[in-house]
Amino acid sequence: MKKLFLIILLVFVVSGCIRGSLVTENKEYKNDFYVKDIKEVYFFSDGGTTGFLSEKSNGEELKFCFDGRMHVGPGNPPRHIFINATHPEYDGAQELGLGSPEEEAILESLNNWLLKNYSKDELIRLSKINTVVGLTEDEIKPYRVLNLIGLPNF
Repeated sequence: MKKLFLIILLVFVVSGCIRGSLVTENKEYKNDFYVKDIKEVYFFSDGGTTGFLSEKSNGEELKFCFDGRMHVGPGNPPRHIFINATHPEYDGAQELGLGSPEEEAILESLNNWLLKNYSKDELIRLSKINTVVGLTEDEIKPYRVLNLIGLPNF
């Protein structure tokens, strides 16, 4: 019986089925994943991964990325957010669960960042652009965020 339990546990661990929240639910968890400002945006030619170097609300650095690696064939995995790295394959990269409190905090803070730093007209204008060619460095940051999370609720 003990061997069966260990085999089942091993299957879950290897397959990645055991995924828990990275933080316990409390009032402060959002501060660990709250994007106050975006310092750098990185583009990768792997199908569309976008990496971010950002500043958290407490002034600490937060690296994260939206996995845009090209997956071909049936059963393509959903695209995830990774933290602690600007690319999913970099050392320290840790995948956030879809719909996890951490993912929600990052998405919510990106939404708030857009609303705080850009006008409604500017965001709508940027959302209609199909390429980064001709955009300034200051326009690229909101452009990439808009392409990942869409227009905020005004």
